[in-house]
Amino acid sequence: MTGTRVLLELVVVLGTAAVVTVVFQALRLPVVLGYVAAGLLIGPHVPVPLVAATDARPGASHWFARDDDHWILRTTKSGALVDCWASTLEADNLIDFEVGNHYTATHPASPFVNRLLLRATTSEGYVAVMNRSVTLVDGGGARSSELADRAALRAMLNDHFGFDLPEVLSIRVPSIEEWR
Repeated sequence: MTGTRVLLELVVVLGTAAVVTVVFQALRLPVVLGYVAAGLLIGPHVPVPLVAATDARPGASHWFARDDDHWILRTTKSGALVDCWASTLEADNLIDFEVGNHYTATHPASPFVNRLLLRATTSEGYVAVMNRSVTLVDGGGARSSELADRAALRAMLNDHFGFDLPEVLSIRVPSIEEWR
């Protein structure tokens, strides 16, 4: 019965996403906002409120606040206000996404071309890698370490990401001098 429930939930999510995509494209609004709205409507959590003030509703973990021409998704972390995302809610041009994606994936100055960037969720927290720096976060807190070499990277991928990639032993990472 669990498989049927998962399949039904998947059909509802994909169906809602399809409808939202068509509606938001017809309204010339960013489709990503439609996905956020759909997630709030069908998600298991309380919707993120749109408010004109900068303060959250009591008990809200996230909220949208108006700031001049922008809607800003806000939260609090360690008691401090954190702005997570902002939008003017103007329609986005598809070419902007194409150019942005092309730059991100191919331009020699892009950090995604020059750095080793990895992150995976674990049952207890997450593991993040930036070049040689590894951060493990779990119930015991955060622990940082440095990868000694490519063999250590391969072992870390096997242990924390669940796959063995022998090609890592010859990987080129421009921002790590020894790995160029």
